[in-house]
Amino acid sequence: MPAPRLPYIPQPGLARHPGTILALALTTDGKTLITGGSDGTRLWDPETFRMIKRPTSVGVRGPTTVVVCIRRVDEPVDVIFSGTSNGFFFCWRNRRGVWEETFARQIAQQNDEPTDITGIAFDTSTNRLILCSSGGKVQAWGCLRDQSGRAHLTRVFSRDIVNFAPRAIAFAAFDSSKDKDILVFGQNSIGPIYKLRGRNGETLEEWSVGGPIGDARVDWNLGLFLLDDVVAGPSLWRYVDYTRVRMYPIRSTRARYRIRNTGDRLERLDIGTSEWVQVVATAEIDGVSTVFAAPARREDNDAELFVWKRQEPELDVARDDWRSKWLNLVNIIIICCCVGFVYQNAAYGAYVLRKMGVIRTSDRR
Repeated sequence: MPAPRLPYIPQPGLARHPGTILALALTTDGKTLITGGSDGTRLWDPETFRMIKRPTSVGVRGPTTVVVCIRRVDEPVDVIFSGTSNGFFFCWRNRRGVWEETFARQIAQQNDEPTDITGIAFDTSTNRLILCSSGGKVQAWGCLRDQSGRAHLTRVFSRDIVNFAPRAIAFAAFDSSKDKDILVFGQNSIGPIYKLRGRNGETLEEWSVGGPIGDARVDWNLGLFLLDDVVAGPSLWRYVDYTRVRMYPIRSTRARYRIRNTGDRLERLDIGTSEWVQVVATAEIDGVSTVFAAPARREDNDAELFVWKRQEPELDVARDDWRSKWLNLVNIIIICCCVGFVYQNAAYGAYVLRKMGVIRTSDRR
């Protein structure tokens, strides 16, 4: 019989995050929490919520709209990619525990005006970066580093899709070629999804999901992607034939639900405020499943960051104490038996040796 699923328990979070939170991510080791929002990109210790020194502040780059953290194959350190509302893309790298900026450039523009970057994805096997911006621009870049660790981008292609507002972007992970296909998810009224050729951005396929896409997550192991329909709620789609597997209607409620891949609701994590959940991130921190959630804010005020951790199994102290005492008693009995056995056999051996004349008993006077 499978062990019961333990619930998530609310933990002390962050009461006053500077400005709104629009993006959340964690490093691969779960040791650094990255927040993006009106105050730019910030770094935090996820256990104590102490701020970690960041290389640069928000400045003219504008609010951070998307954050992605990866670990490259050829460089086993954490790398953060951020995009902003003014079309800036920048890269931070952790070198010996200190974060440094290795690249910064304004690359998302439409009619010579900056547009906000809405999606970033990185393929560690080919060191290729793709991003999309709200003006309908999709770009692909090759990302290489020099000996000093500085990042250099080489443009592969730049494509403008007319009357299209992309919200998320992803590589087709099942594609093992150098130029992997690209999926772009739109937030238009019918939520179109474009499949583009990886080497030049040419449109291969286009299909509609019938509603605006607020976000998208892809599981290539199962061949499924989960879409956040901002009107109807989340929906699960099968990639092979672009059919909807299931809808997850959620009533208007200020909570975040965990949903298993069968579609059953597992648990309700309530933020207990009058605000809606804006972004969610999950991680394994010291082997404990942890959920982070930030509510949406209409004004540029300090935001809250909520945390839940999965309850750890409680140990039966009384039973373990009794078991420990019993094992100690057994060990003592075994040791006494061994000592008695050795003593008995040693005495009998000495008796036999005296009978054989090997050992002579000294004469008494």
